[in-house]
Amino acid sequence: MARFTCRYTPTYFYKFSYTHDPTALGAGHAEELFYLFNSPFNNPNDMIIRNRLVKLWTNFAKTGNPTPLDDPILDNCIWPKVIPAALNYIDIDNDLTIKQNPNAQDMAFWDNLFSAYANPPLFTY
Repeated sequence: MARFTCRYTPTYFYKFSYTHDPTALGAGHAEELFYLFNSPFNNPNDMIIRNRLVKLWTNFAKTGNPTPLDDPILDNCIWPKVIPAALNYIDIDNDLTIKQNPNAQDMAFWDNLFSAYANPPLFTY
């Protein structure tokens, strides 16, 4: 979806990787919401994640850009927009890291499958 929408509007993509429990196998779907709304998690690392998420979301709501300026709360990280040639994203974990093309092998599999078996005209939403 991000590759489609970036052609028409500024698009920002993220992957939430932070886990409160270090023994967890990874962050679950929509797990970042626990850090935004009345979170039971309150150790120092959890509070850093919460402050970062609130800053990213409020920046985006105010300016349309989650990182309009260098900000120490956000590790002075500037989140790049998605472009058609590369799925730029920010990985939200203990550190904020700029990366490209998450799950590249999986995406290539589905792109190849779609190219091989989709029959024009194509109507995808």
